[in-house]
Amino acid sequence: MTILGRLLVVDDEAVIATQLKKYLQSRHYHVSLAESGEQALKILLRESFDILLTDLMMPGMNGLELIGHAKGLQPDIQCLLISGQGDMDSAIKAIQHGVINYLSKPLSLDELDVAIEYGMERIWLRQEAQDKQRELEWRNVRLHQELLERKRQAENERQLDAKILKEQKLASLGVMAGGIAHEFNNLLTCIIGFSELASLKLPPDTTCQEHLRQVLRAGRRAAKLTKQMLDYTGKGKMLTTSVNLSQFLGGMANLIESTLPRGIKVELRLSDNLPTIEADINQLHQLIINLLTNASESVTGPEGTITVETGFTNDSTKSPFPGSGGKIAPEHFIYLKISDTGGGMSEEIKAKIFDPFFSTKFQGRGLGMAAALGIVRGHEGEIVIDSSPGKGTVVTVIFPSQHKIPSLARAISPPVKAKGLKLGSKSLLGKSGPSKPLAPIIQGNAANDRLNREITHRQQPV
Repeated sequence: MTILGRLLVVDDEAVIATQLKKYLQSRHYHVSLAESGEQALKILLRESFDILLTDLMMPGMNGLELIGHAKGLQPDIQCLLISGQGDMDSAIKAIQHGVINYLSKPLSLDELDVAIEYGMERIWLRQEAQDKQRELEWRNVRLHQELLERKRQAENERQLDAKILKEQKLASLGVMAGGIAHEFNNLLTCIIGFSELASLKLPPDTTCQEHLRQVLRAGRRAAKLTKQMLDYTGKGKMLTTSVNLSQFLGGMANLIESTLPRGIKVELRLSDNLPTIEADINQLHQLIINLLTNASESVTGPEGTITVETGFTNDSTKSPFPGSGGKIAPEHFIYLKISDTGGGMSEEIKAKIFDPFFSTKFQGRGLGMAAALGIVRGHEGEIVIDSSPGKGTVVTVIFPSQHKIPSLARAISPPVKAKGLKLGSKSLLGKSGPSKPLAPIIQGNAANDRLNREITHRQQPV
């Protein structure tokens, strides 16, 4: 049997209450009885009801008082009041207390049925409205989530388009820079080569010798710029070998310290048992110098610290460098991390840091970071920049390992200082080893062949 609703009948006359209960149960209602207002409140504390049907005049708590307390306990309960008085004042008070119908004794069963059905209909309508409200709220949540997802997708597409556009821009600039660099290399070979040849034919103390030295110095500076342009394109000549990055940096310690300005301290944190990478040692040297120079220039105060760290990860489930775009398998990461205590960079500057000839300094060509990017990509690696204004900058260079990284925790040695380092000491950049002979480039006639022999004899690099 389907129960149409739950009713609480309150009447101090037990005969009337029992008759009402039998009748309402025959109408498929669940009915509970109470003989007083106090007893009714105890029942209301234990159970919930749809309709309260109460007599007005009862010993102790009357019907209106009971309705007031019942509304406090169960605000949605529908209240019907039965009275033998039937006067207007009682009806007005009943309505003010939230009574939906005022019934007079003797009761008409038809009127009682209509009043109870009206109360149940109000409950059903309220429940339907609440269901509609919940459904609307749920749809609003779904719509909000959908809008957020569309916004996120649109932002991802915008970032992807911007990244593709930047890659295309850098690629086109790289093609142009590579072509220009190769042409300039040919021209500079002639300029430097013929200048050296002329220098051999002149007495050492003549004015022309000084002029030729100026030409050679300018030519070599131009050759260095040309090399940076080739490094940016990632098409510079590479002679790769297996390199332990920690050992390589340890060997550069004195050079690193002497290269930086006075007041900047260098802290080396080099990982033990680091797997090797395949790298061109000259380009790797240039990469480190470029990154350190960029870090030192960002330190604006009289003192600052640059930390150089190497390491690896053997976590194959999560990349520690999300900016790498997933191009290198996480278990094959070898990284070089250079952090500084400088002023950091804004998002606008970070977006342009690898653009050729972009620089925030009044002086400089803006090719250092562009060349660094080319070198890293030429080694199939990636660069990740983490920086914000006032919080310094961390540049992480990621290399693929030649061998699978052993399954062991990363071991970082304590911070070390290079032996005998002194701040502001003389730069060691000029103390390089014996230079390699310049490979003959110009061929075709006797003069050029002679020039090649003279250049090879002098072994002066371009």
